[in-house]
Amino acid sequence: MDKQHLEVRSQVLSLREGELESRLREREREKSTLEEQLKSLTLQLRREQVTRDVQAQRIQELENQLGQCRRQIATMIAGAIVRRRARQHRQPAAALSGEHLIVGGVRRTSVGSPHGGHRSS
Repeated sequence: MDKQHLEVRSQVLSLREGELESRLREREREKSTLEEQLKSLTLQLRREQVTRDVQAQRIQELENQLGQCRRQIATMIAGAIVRRRARQHRQPAAALSGEHLIVGGVRRTSVGSPHGGHRSS
């Protein structure tokens, strides 16, 4: 009976060994698959990081350009305001000397009627 018992036990151990080897091969395949996925995701992450860095640099460049444009616009507006104020200060003197003056888009010779001249009654 010992021999038969040992044969049964040997058979059971062989079956378990085969099952364990099968499970080990399956785990190795899963490990390989996961390693490939990890490589792929790592590569994708690196690409996205590079893309993000390039986009951040472009955003910074555009913000700098926008700041320059805003400063140029502010300078142009300030210059226009100065020129307009200078014209406004000159216009009253021109009216007193009888020179032509533009008021509300209409050319006037004096503070009276449009187009210079006198109104006839």
